[in-house]
Amino acid sequence: MQREKLGIKTIGSIDVKKRARKVLRQRKDRMYRERKRRAGGVLARAEYLARSLPPLQQIGAKIDSATPNSYPEAAN
Repeated sequence: MQREKLGIKTIGSIDVKKRARKVLRQRKDRMYRERKRRAGGVLARAEYLARSLPPLQQIGAKIDSATPNSYPEAAN
C-alpha cells in the first residue's frame, strides 16, 4: 500500500493483479461517493426506512416489497 500513500497510479503494481486493482478502485470510489452523500445530508436506506415506515404503518398503509418503487396502497 506504499504506492497508494505515494499516489503512484501510472504503473500497475506487481503484487496486486489487474482485476484486484480494479476491484480496489471500485470499492474506494464507492466509499468516497457514500461519504460525500452522507456529508450532503442523505440518509442511509435503513435509517430512511426506519424513519418513514412507522408513520405509514400507523395510517394502515400496505407496502409491497416486490415493487419497492411503487407507492404504498391503503389497506382495506
